[in-house]
Amino acid sequence: MATNLIIPTMGKPKTVRDVIISILSQEHPLSAKIIYNHTRKKFGLSVTYQAVHKLLKQMTGEGILKREGREYSITLEWTEKNRQFFEELCASQKQGKRPSMEQILGSDLTELKFDNLYSFYSFILNVLEKIALANDIGPFVAEFRHMYWALIGSEKEQACFRAIIERSPGSHILCNGDTPTDRMLAKHFENFGVNVKTGVKCAEKCDMMIGGGFILEIIFDEKLKKDIDKVYKETDKMEAHNFADIYEKMFDKKYEIVVKMKKIGELSDKLVEKAIGDIKTPIRFSR
Repeated sequence: MATNLIIPTMGKPKTVRDVIISILSQEHPLSAKIIYNHTRKKFGLSVTYQAVHKLLKQMTGEGILKREGREYSITLEWTEKNRQFFEELCASQKQGKRPSMEQILGSDLTELKFDNLYSFYSFILNVLEKIALANDIGPFVAEFRHMYWALIGSEKEQACFRAIIERSPGSHILCNGDTPTDRMLAKHFENFGVNVKTGVKCAEKCDMMIGGGFILEIIFDEKLKKDIDKVYKETDKMEAHNFADIYEKMFDKKYEIVVKMKKIGELSDKLVEKAIGDIKTPIRFSR
């Protein structure tokens, strides 16, 4: 059975479920009798042993608890699910209320705002992963002002990046920038099978991506554009100290980034095919 998500009541637990979670989060494993005693003595609940025992069995069946012999404890799966929930909740509070990924992919047109580069990159990675998992997205084409920073991220994010590229063979990226940093990042993409060309006159108003039935228009504020231009121009070779410096200058600052995502269905395949066929000139699905 799928693991249910339960958010315990903040402050003093008020329901028997909350009390059981609170008890087992502090001490485990415990027998049904000890859990029952704690509910009455520590939390002052007027509940019968039969009711507690029945609820323990129910929560075990739901995947919240596990039973070994006569003792119960909280499952790791349930803990992980709650951890993920609170991480996503924290992220949504920082960014403001945002529709779920299911709502985004199900909408004909969605506009989202981000206040830093890292959250924007994480979103792009997440949305491409969801599209790729739903169906091999085939090749995509893109116009970037500068190559996206694919080297900063967790091991999980790096694995996700590789999986997306593997599911979209023959993809093309045209990049306006032609700095050593752009070329270094281009090489990183090329190592995974993406065709990249730097120094192309494109993405002057906004970045664009198209594929998998969607088209994304990415608008960076002018200050961010100038800051990125400066960082890419000044970073002429990659050394260990550069990463901390780059993170401080680019990823640890507040900027406004707007993503407009439009569902266009099979039209995206035709646009991608046309763009790849005319790859010697800038991709002209830009505004």
